[in-house]
Amino acid sequence: MRLSSGRTVRLLSADRSVVESSRSAPFEARHVDYRSANLSEHVADAAAIVAPDRDRIGLLVAQKLAASGAADRILVRLNDPEYEAAFEDIDCELLDFGSVLHETVESSLGPPPA
Repeated sequence: MRLSSGRTVRLLSADRSVVESSRSAPFEARHVDYRSANLSEHVADAAAIVAPDRDRIGLLVAQKLAASGAADRILVRLNDPEYEAAFEDIDCELLDFGSVLHETVESSLGPPPA
């Protein structure tokens, strides 16, 4: 999938069922083992968005991407703010999923009726 900015979107997942169910989606889905994969091979553009369901996996992926230098920007969805300190030594931006979703919904719905 290409965003309006012209960036390519790739979904990387360790869960084969997620990859299979995404085959008809408008983006490329790839199965990867985060522990052993060279993630730099999978970076589609200069930015990587890391959004696993567990923060420890997000930490591992962000560390690997930062060490490889494959992405100029690494954005990580943080599931539990308690883990924020674990990401301090990594050059990445943390996203609070609730805030991102809230902004998207607000933007989509527009201002409340008068």
